[in-house]
Amino acid sequence: MVESICTPNWADSLRNLSTSAFGPNRTFKLSEKPEPADAPASSCAVDGVQVGGWHYDAGTNSVVFDQDAAPPPGSVVEITYSLGCD
Repeated sequence: MVESICTPNWADSLRNLSTSAFGPNRTFKLSEKPEPADAPASSCAVDGVQVGGWHYDAGTNSVVFDQDAAPPPGSVVEITYSLGCD
């Protein structure tokens, strides 16, 4: 989140910054690159419950939740995917 220091309305700017900093995390970076790249994640669970409302972003190697599906703060997010063999 970026806000200009020349903003005419600091209240709105601070509200935007705090929502970004303290709101639910929607992006979860994977520790490894999945294989095959066209079908990277086989499952995603939040607090042990399988969920939908997410997609894999190959550019950032992350799972990104839709805004209305973001896990609440403090949740345990578990993503299962296949790794290639070298």
